Amino acid sequence: MQNEYLYHLDEWIIAVVLLVVLAIFFELGYILGVKRLVRKGVRDEDIGAILGGILGLLGIMFAFTFSMAASRFDARKLAILKESNAIGTTYLRVSLLPDSIKPEVYTLLEKYVEYRLIYDRTTDRNKMNAIVDSSEVVQIRIWRKASKNALLNNNWNSSLFINTLNEMIDLSAERYAVQLNHVPEIIIYLMILLAIISTFTLGFACGQERNRKSIFSYSLVVLMILVLMVIIDLDRPLRGIIRVGDQTLMNLDKSMEKYSPLKKVSE
Repeated sequence: MQNEYLYHLDEWIIAVVLLVVLAIFFELGYILGVKRLVRKGVRDEDIGAILGGILGLLGIMFAFTFSMAASRFDARKLAILKESNAIGTTYLRVSLLPDSIKPEVYTLLEKYVEYRLIYDRTTDRNKMNAIVDSSEVVQIRIWRKASKNALLNNNWNSSLFINTLNEMIDLSAERYAVQLNHVPEIIIYLMILLAIISTFTLGFACGQERNRKSIFSYSLVVLMILVLMVIIDLDRPLRGIIRVGDQTLMNLDKSMEKYSPLKKVSE
């Protein structure tokens, strides 16, 4: 991921550059199509079949890549849901711990949820790494408390809490993994190459008829770019219009704030 440059570029920059590049190749194809028509005197009858084959291949690539991006998007949504449920269960099972450590563990878990929410709303990579470090510190502090209690009180309650805490930590690692798992950039480059070839061939076919059919031709170009932008947007969990969302974590945070046992103790 560190060596992938397209992934870190703004989508609108990619869209504008693609529009310019595809327009240039369309016009270049049109000019060459007209020149070939003038030189031969007759149009190439098989250009339509060639264009159809290239556009069909491009459509298959779009469908394949969209499926990849959508499946990764769904995996990120599921990862947040699973992690939220695990944190919520861990929070509930704090009640099984001795009274001496309950307040601190409750406080740490509430702080942990805050870190997870900030993580979802951060796009800066350095800030994200700092938040991950802070989250892991909280995990370690809770684990030390729980493991120390398990050594002192080797009972069923301690085992239940340890199991849930372990699941919560594992799911946080899983969430990091699915967030970094995106469509290989080489596939995006291949789709861009196919779009360029398709646009050039389309321009050549229009040149053979000396008619750009600008409305239909450029509508197809714009549609190509829009589909590609949707795929890129789906594949970017940290930016863009289509976001996974953190509603489940927000609901958990509100529930913790509303029903926190710490409030009852203070009251």
